[in-house]
Amino acid sequence: MIQTKAIIEIAGYPRDHVKSTMDMVIERLKTDKDIFVKNVKISDENQIQTVWSIFGEFDIEFENLDTLLSFCFDYTPSSIEITEPQKLNLVSGEFSGLINDLLERLHRYHLIIANMDAENKALKLSLPGKTQPNSKEQKTKKQIKEKK
Repeated sequence: MIQTKAIIEIAGYPRDHVKSTMDMVIERLKTDKDIFVKNVKISDENQIQTVWSIFGEFDIEFENLDTLLSFCFDYTPSSIEITEPQKLNLVSGEFSGLINDLLERLHRYHLIIANMDAENKALKLSLPGKTQPNSKEQKTKKQIKEKK
C-alpha cells in the first residue's frame, strides 16, 4: 500500500456550491473501491474577493502507483505527499507504462486546448467587422510598424 497526504482545493461561487462540491468529492472518494480514505480534515469556506474557497486534507492509501496517478488526474490535488513507503521499488516495464499513461493524458489535454484555441479564434473572426487577414495584409502591417 502507498500512504499519502493529499490537499484538494475547490474555488468558485456561490458559497453553498463550493461546500456541496467538496461534499461530493469526499463521498466519491469514500465510495471508490480503489481508494482508501483514512482521514479527512476540511477547512471552513473562505472568501477571496468574489470567490469562495475550501480545501481538504486527505489521508489516502492506494494499492499501487497506477491508482495514485489516476487519482491525481481525476481529482487534481493541489499537493500530494507519499508518506509510506519511504522507498518505492519499480519494475521498469511498470514505470514505462505509468509514464506512457501520463504522456497519453498530456497529449489528449494538449489536443483539447489546441481545439478550443482554434474554436476561439474562429468565433472571434465570426464577429461583425472581423476578417481573416491574408498574408499580404500581414506583411503590409509589419512593414508599416517597421517604418515607425
